[in-house]
Amino acid sequence: MPAAATDGIAYLIHLSTPGSDWYYTTADVDVTYTGSTYPVIKGATFSAEPLSDITKVSASQARGDLEIDMPSDNPAAMIYYAVPPDRSIDVVIYQCDLQDVDITTAKWWTGLVRSCATVGDETKFTCETRYSRAKRQATAGREFRRECSWQLFGAGCGLDKTAFKDAATIAELAVSGDALKVKVEMAAQRVADYFAAGLVDAGERSQRIESSTSGTASGSGTYYHTLTLALPLPGVAVDDAVDVYPGCDKSTSTCDNKFSNITRFGGFPFIGSKNPFTDGAR
Repeated sequence: MPAAATDGIAYLIHLSTPGSDWYYTTADVDVTYTGSTYPVIKGATFSAEPLSDITKVSASQARGDLEIDMPSDNPAAMIYYAVPPDRSIDVVIYQCDLQDVDITTAKWWTGLVRSCATVGDETKFTCETRYSRAKRQATAGREFRRECSWQLFGAGCGLDKTAFKDAATIAELAVSGDALKVKVEMAAQRVADYFAAGLVDAGERSQRIESSTSGTASGSGTYYHTLTLALPLPGVAVDDAVDVYPGCDKSTSTCDNKFSNITRFGGFPFIGSKNPFTDGAR
């Protein structure tokens, strides 16, 4: 990534999903463009050649795919910690001269986040152009399998996420081995692992739930549930308000009994267990 100071060439990065936007810049100072502020994000880098030296970029390189590295506690990175968004994050990168941002800023690269991987304190976004996405998705996208292929609360699933939200308050935070355990207090009493594969949402930060205990009475008309998270949830504290959502194991029984959504089940549960070409028809 070019070492931009308060003048010279810099890049403005806009990540977005419907209803959410994240901005940052490669400059050493915050940059304002078209009414939006692009703050400095310490530790964010590009690992793609097109952004390493603008004077050496060819047209074909600029249209190619790239990677963006950022701290794993960045809000944009953290949305992949729990349940990935139902649609890809849009990426727009602008190039500008910091001496005159309004006049020199031009769109430099556009595309989508293809995948996200977090190792330690670093998250890597692998991004691709819309042309690359169109070529890759030229074949059918559905999988022929018994389990549901829809993402819970996504467009295919069709459920309203807010209808399954449990408002809660953090009662206790504890680390047990490599797992972070969060004890929450809520009005509802849920069975064990009701929240497994679900998420806990603390505003801009959310995290996937690996397992959950059944509710135990608090003595004041509410119930305690202990959630084991996949990764830590930075920035939360005891008495913070959070929203907790259930998870789905993609089976027909869960779809029907837990969510009453069997008509939208996205799997093929009656696939035969025998191959008639190799095992015969009987």
